[in-house]
Amino acid sequence: MSTFRGMEDGFPDAGQQAVLEHLRCGAASAPGLAIKAAGSADAQAAAFSYRLGGKIHSKAAMGTLSLAGLGVVAAGAAKTAFLAINEGGTVTLVAASPDTEGVTRIPEPAAGTCLFGAVTVANGSAAAFTAGTTVLDAAGLTVTYSGLSGVVPGEAL
Repeated sequence: MSTFRGMEDGFPDAGQQAVLEHLRCGAASAPGLAIKAAGSADAQAAAFSYRLGGKIHSKAAMGTLSLAGLGVVAAGAAKTAFLAINEGGTVTLVAASPDTEGVTRIPEPAAGTCLFGAVTVANGSAAAFTAGTTVLDAAGLTVTYSGLSGVVPGEAL
């Protein structure tokens, strides 16, 4: 018997339903994540649309997107700021570090939110990176901006 029997019957089980809900959440258009400006400690996002709760919502451009919640990234380490948004357009940040195998896993978003992006700071410098203070284009940093849609918690970024 197939492990997808519930889906074949048109009635997904609870686990399948949870995966389907995550696949229906996230950015519907590219959020355009980037550094705010040269020499800035903040990111920015372009206007974008996102899917949440079976509806499409719009978010105006964010000229300043603080990453201060990412905290400190030690020299030689990396950390990712996962960006979530609720139906009202409020953005929150969930910081995540790579696991013991060096893989960053997508976290479970808070109830009523969906993930729309991630900013990863890999610190190749000899000094600690302090989010909100250290500029994102400082020497030795590799900063990666990713739009997220249809991601399932536990997947590798």
